[in-house]
Amino acid sequence: MIPGSALPTTRAFRFAASVLIIILFAVFTASCGRTPSPDRLRRLVRDSVSGIKDYRAAASVTRYGVHSSQTYQLRQLFKQPDRLRIEVESVQTNRQQIFLWRGGRGWVAEPRLNQLFTFGSPGEDPAAPGSMPPGVGSLPGGIPAEPLPAGAGSVSGDPDPALVFLGALAGILGEGEIKVIAPETVGITRALLVEVPAPGGGFTARLWLNEKGWLPVQVEMLDPKGRVLERTVYSELDLNVGLDDSLFQPE
Repeated sequence: MIPGSALPTTRAFRFAASVLIIILFAVFTASCGRTPSPDRLRRLVRDSVSGIKDYRAAASVTRYGVHSSQTYQLRQLFKQPDRLRIEVESVQTNRQQIFLWRGGRGWVAEPRLNQLFTFGSPGEDPAAPGSMPPGVGSLPGGIPAEPLPAGAGSVSGDPDPALVFLGALAGILGEGEIKVIAPETVGITRALLVEVPAPGGGFTARLWLNEKGWLPVQVEMLDPKGRVLERTVYSELDLNVGLDDSLFQPE
């Protein structure tokens, strides 16, 4: 039994110990969740991208117009060095298009109309390694970064397929300015919100990067007045799954 004279001292000690534990926990949490600087963030993203041999991603893309909006469901498959498959389906019209790029040739398919359009060099072997379509830049490892030329995948105003998933990171992986905003939560995912310049002059890309792997979970494109033109939310991402080359052949 604790003597009465020692009771206040014991209580004070316990209180001080509790406060110390709370302070230490707060300091530890803050140090673990420290927001990276723009330069460190660029290095983290480059490290994440450099190990990708192939990936499978799915996203919902909404484009906002003056009087209405259009939503698309996108599925993208990519395999080094130059295999690309994009499936685009309009939520409003159920219209589906499939874009394929393999070696030096590309295809755009309209499954409902049973139509297949070919572009690229007719004499090239579609199974041979080659570059991505003209006008398509690349991130480290050949991952497409820039919009495809007109008619090569952005058909009838549909979303530019090369901007899906890793293509959205072009502004971070390049040498442009990175503005780190703040940590936020997208759904149940802890993410870091950043802004980078987008092509077109005055446009901005706003990205939410998963703090576990520094890859995008959501992207917005803003016009010079700060209005959201397009929002992409990623629902699936599988890295290095061993995609078969048959997935990149026209059916």
